[in-house]
Amino acid sequence: MKKIAMAFVLLIAGCVGTEEEAPVNLKKGDECFDKKEYEVAEYYYEKIPEESPLHEQASKRLDEIKEIKAKWADKTVSEADIAKIIVTDHSYGIDNVLHIPTHRLLLFNHNQRNIASLTVEFSYYRISGELIGQLTTDVKVVVKSKDQNECTGIQPGRVGEVFAKSSARIIGARYQ
Repeated sequence: MKKIAMAFVLLIAGCVGTEEEAPVNLKKGDECFDKKEYEVAEYYYEKIPEESPLHEQASKRLDEIKEIKAKWADKTVSEADIAKIIVTDHSYGIDNVLHIPTHRLLLFNHNQRNIASLTVEFSYYRISGELIGQLTTDVKVVVKSKDQNECTGIQPGRVGEVFAKSSARIIGARYQ
């Protein structure tokens, strides 16, 4: 029983750094925070003991991380972050009898978090450039942070008439 209690004390003691280590832990925490590696930053900030004069700085950063994580709980992507999801290539085929297009998108995600689904608006134009109509559809696709992925077989619905060209625009997204 004494061995278990001693192991527990040593485990707890190892979780908090010493006051001498506090500047190094704060610096490492700040470096990770700046790189948006919040979980790692949190580890270093939590190692700063309450007695340290740097504890207040670390506590403020921990509060910032808590706010960031709260925003992460909401999986809706902000408009600013939607702009960071780029359609790098768009192609399509069409069934000219039914006027149902099938789209292929190549996407790049410049965000810090993985994307789980997108809302895409497809616009259809006559040869003159006049807009015929728009269709919107949700697409389940994982696009990892700082990576690209291809979405194929996207059929947003029926276009009322034959069109000459189409464009695709991301209008919504959800994080993984």
